[in-house]
Amino acid sequence: LGLVLLPFFAIKLWPFNNNEITYDFITYRSTETLYFDGNYSGFEYLRVGDEISYSVQSNPTPISFGIWDQPFEKLPTKTIHRGDYFQASIGSKEYYYYSLFLRPGSSIFYNFTVLSGNSIEFFIANGSDLYGWNQGGDPNFYYYINNTLGEFGNFSNIYKSQDYYLIWNNENLTNSTVNCVINYTATNVYDFSVADVAYEKVYLVPQENFTVPFGRSGNWSFFIYYDPLFSLEQSTTITYSIIYKIRDN
Repeated sequence: LGLVLLPFFAIKLWPFNNNEITYDFITYRSTETLYFDGNYSGFEYLRVGDEISYSVQSNPTPISFGIWDQPFEKLPTKTIHRGDYFQASIGSKEYYYYSLFLRPGSSIFYNFTVLSGNSIEFFIANGSDLYGWNQGGDPNFYYYINNTLGEFGNFSNIYKSQDYYLIWNNENLTNSTVNCVINYTATNVYDFSVADVAYEKVYLVPQENFTVPFGRSGNWSFFIYYDPLFSLEQSTTITYSIIYKIRDN
């Protein structure tokens, strides 16, 4: 979901004489709630030499930020390959989960071994099925195995953009320690590297200035995006200040 913002206010500075340059200052400044997979954006027409001053903060999750002479919807996408390794200590009658937001065409490779304790349950679910199971239901998981001391496999049954959960459930009377290796391929991830100003997975974009380069007059957009691949929070709070300094003559 995207929201195009209207400027907060505009100021015009008048010259003391006819030889001085005058400027319009158009400001986008606010504190807003940004929901996962959503973006805030705005744009103004700028000429060569005009400037944009910007800063952004986000809490509790990281965001991505860009300035570009194209709208957010024109960003290309990329496929990324990432890995993770961890040990999970699972108490008696408890479970541990690892989660990812993935889009169609993505995949997850998993390889785990129970290092201590008895055999456990392992299954792969979406958020709705995990909630139903937590409430005592018996949903149909994407994958399920009981009484295992280790498994490996590749889960590619991903046809919907959503959170996917890998769950290790310990129904035993003793604790279990599980050694886990996760490698995943995530498709259709927005590629901010094409933007003139690009920050990905950050909590803070420091106060900086950008000047429109030669031959690039046009509509210049800023966009703030919450990529759910980076966090499972439903929303984050952003505080931003974007100031367009536009020559008036």
